Amino acid sequence: MTHHRQPTQYSCGPTCVAMLLDVAVEDVRSEAFAVRREQRSLIQKEGTTVAEMARLLAPRYRVGRRLLGAPGTDVPLALLRLQRPRHRNWHWAVWRDGLVYNPLADCPRPITPDEAARASYYEVEPQ
Repeated sequence: MTHHRQPTQYSCGPTCVAMLLDVAVEDVRSEAFAVRREQRSLIQKEGTTVAEMARLLAPRYRVGRRLLGAPGTDVPLALLRLQRPRHRNWHWAVWRDGLVYNPLADCPRPITPDEAARASYYEVEPQ
């Protein structure tokens, strides 16, 4: 999996999808926001929901239910939902084989204790 940095403040979700699908971030962002315009949803910010990411990842992957805490070593692939201190929203990252692919970071790395304390995740499985 290739690590990508997110191009805008609220594009962590599309960036995570792009990493999982091994495609350009702009391709995912265009697809995600085209669907939103069709649905005429009222959006306060550009954040991406897990339902939107699951739709973009299908049919290659199935996204499971939300589990609290950080994934263990028995979880090979997951979407991490990290609560952001001083913010009312969260940040998406990818968990793969014990490393966090954070779109705000320069490279994959182990999860920090602070991230683990404020994490939840959705297991991602190939279909």
